[in-house]
Amino acid sequence: MFEKDCLLPTQRAFAAAVRSSASQQDALAALEGDTARNQELLAVYRGNAVANASKALGMAYPVIEKIVGAEFFGGLCRAFWEEQPSCNGDLNEYGEGFADFLAGFPHAADLPYLPDVARVEWRVNCAQHAEDHSAIAIAMIADVPPDAVADLRFALQPALALLSSSWPVASIWQQHQADYTGEIDVELKNAECIAVHRFGLRVDVVSLTDAEFALWRAAQTGESLAMMLESAFAVDELFEVQAALQAGFMREFVNAMSLTAPQV
Repeated sequence: MFEKDCLLPTQRAFAAAVRSSASQQDALAALEGDTARNQELLAVYRGNAVANASKALGMAYPVIEKIVGAEFFGGLCRAFWEEQPSCNGDLNEYGEGFADFLAGFPHAADLPYLPDVARVEWRVNCAQHAEDHSAIAIAMIADVPPDAVADLRFALQPALALLSSSWPVASIWQQHQADYTGEIDVELKNAECIAVHRFGLRVDVVSLTDAEFALWRAAQTGESLAMMLESAFAVDELFEVQAALQAGFMREFVNAMSLTAPQV
């Protein structure tokens, strides 16, 4: 039996041994029995831990795996696990730091768009587990007194994420989906603003114009409709308000609306 005051360092030593064979000496010293046998058992734990982490990352980042290939992705998973092992019993929440890890991983430097694709995929993963929402129709704006419309504020669906990238991340994501049947044809010089959102049970990634992005970003930060439009027109003075609002409502971006500022 371990005394209470030595249990925590023993647990930490075991966790370090599971993370890497180079850090197993303290754990081996605390274990009874044959050292060689204990090394084999630690290797089994280590292999299971890496396999579970790799499976979780593969579910969260299927596009990254398609881009780099299964073998290279397996190496990424092992390297990421050694640097950032799971600290949560729910592996659905594992992998949030993968994009930043990719940005600093030297062997992926020739794929500079990879971190932003990973950021999109993490948002997709989060959207799949976000709270349900009840979409409202744009026609409801007609019920608001005309002199109050400018003060409307929109609460956006919990799954919605807005991202701006120097890379065509929506196109990359879309062309690596299982139901995509065309050629992979992405012009990497094209930057994209995107929205990740849930439409019914399906999570989708769509590209937005810069003005649309400014519009919904303002809504996301709790601005009134008047300020949303001001933000959009500052980007594009020819911005088509009706079309952009209609598209956003049809995509179920808007969860509710009111004349008071939402908590953001």
